[in-house]
Amino acid sequence: MGENGHSKVPRASAWNAGVLAGWTGTVSAPPARVTDELQQIILKKSYEWTQTFDAIALPVFITRMDGTIMRVNRAARDLVGGTFQEVLGRNIAVSEVEPWKTLADTVAAVRDSRTPCTAQIEDKGRFWDVTAAWYASTADAEDRVIIVMRDTTDFVRLSESVRRGEQLAALGELVGGVAHEVRNPIFGIGITIDTMQQLLPDNPEINELADVLRGWLGRLNRLMENLLAYGKTWTLSLTEGSLDKVLEVVVDGCRQIAAQSSVSVTADIEPELVMLMDTHRLGHAFENLVINAIQHSSMRQTVFVAARRESVDGREQLVCSVRDHGPGFNPAELPRIFEPFFTKRRGGTGLGLSIVQRVVDEHGGTINAGNAEDGGALVTVRFPVFAHD
Repeated sequence: MGENGHSKVPRASAWNAGVLAGWTGTVSAPPARVTDELQQIILKKSYEWTQTFDAIALPVFITRMDGTIMRVNRAARDLVGGTFQEVLGRNIAVSEVEPWKTLADTVAAVRDSRTPCTAQIEDKGRFWDVTAAWYASTADAEDRVIIVMRDTTDFVRLSESVRRGEQLAALGELVGGVAHEVRNPIFGIGITIDTMQQLLPDNPEINELADVLRGWLGRLNRLMENLLAYGKTWTLSLTEGSLDKVLEVVVDGCRQIAAQSSVSVTADIEPELVMLMDTHRLGHAFENLVINAIQHSSMRQTVFVAARRESVDGREQLVCSVRDHGPGFNPAELPRIFEPFFTKRRGGTGLGLSIVQRVVDEHGGTINAGNAEDGGALVTVRFPVFAHD
């Protein structure tokens, strides 16, 4: 017997092992020292579990069947916003917009079917795969729903880029062949006009008609050049380069074009925007964007070019924007802006923005078109940052 009148208790480590192994010796109450040890073990295991749970990069929610949030990891807390204390106890329907609307519907589907459910969510250009399942809590035997969200944005964008690339390659091969066949007749028509003008008497009316024909031939020739450029199979040569240097050259070259239309071009470009690039292709793409903005500007308006480094969802990106102060894009036409041959500009070929999108895709970037809040078109291009070894 021990001093406290109860059976002797083995050493602390043996006592712990006995409890864990299901030891059934007679023990009324462990010594205070043993209790402290157990509390420390429990706290340590709780901390380790929390650290493991928070280390999962995917947002994980555990809710009651009515949607009340009972547990979240750090990624889920960051998605909701606020502290852990502010998130716990809230309903999974944090708001009526995505992704919360679909998450609430998923919890309801699991509750009603008692089977695992999946869903896909699209929210402002971000994509999620959602998996939800139910289980019985060992703490209170109450049913719970565990929800795991996987961000598939990069995968979806890559799939879209591959699909678009395959479509553009097939279309490019077709239009390239047509352009080759049409270019020779256009050249022949031009020579014929020159010959006829030399044979006919010098007449102002005849000369005017010849100039009109040459103008139409020039337009057809530019279309053929764009078709050939669009259909050309490019071999991309990516090397480390500075995007700011490329943009500075483009802006300086386009200022002369803008001056002819009484339009100015200004720039706000951060230095040392290093990335992997094909300098020639990338420069041609931004030249198309700036010239397009100039063509949609009125006299004494300004085209603004900006480039900077940003952190988006914890990842560094290079963000470039070109905006004008013209009429902007028709919202109904925005989904078709980058489609080949789609244009509303008189004399346009509808290939400029398609070629730009193709070049941006080749550099692993994204391009979006919209309208600035105070008017005018705004095109934003994002590139991944070059990572040094």
